[in-house]
Amino acid sequence: MILDQPAGHSPGWRKRLGNFLVLNIRAKIILPYLVLTLIVAVVGTYVVTSLVASSLDERLTNQLLEAGRVVSDSLARREIAHLEAARVVAFTRGLAEALSTRDQDGVTRLAQPAGAGLGVECLVVVDADGHDLLQGLKQTDGSFQVVKR
Repeated sequence: MILDQPAGHSPGWRKRLGNFLVLNIRAKIILPYLVLTLIVAVVGTYVVTSLVASSLDERLTNQLLEAGRVVSDSLARREIAHLEAARVVAFTRGLAEALSTRDQDGVTRLAQPAGAGLGVECLVVVDADGHDLLQGLKQTDGSFQVVKR
């Protein structure tokens, strides 16, 4: 008999455990509803959390797509402005002749005012062989300085 009882427990521990497991009528009615309520609460929390997370994910995706469109449009506008400035400088009267004869003074005299008037930040003029004839940079005070001839 002494071997059957765990150390530190009185002989009536089995009886008390049995009384605890036997439920009265109130517990038998409330316990299923309590379990059902907990299950509904857990499922509801999961559904709401997943809906909110997917909504936030969709918003972030839309914002990233819109930001990409804005950047793309901005780059396209800047490229169009650069091409317009390049056309104005390229079609300056007399510049083609100065380029064909590699007249650096003539290229500088014709291209520098056109670049400064257009407000370009950097102007590089090359001949048909790819040799630099003019490199100019816009200074912080707004003037246009020839860097290399």
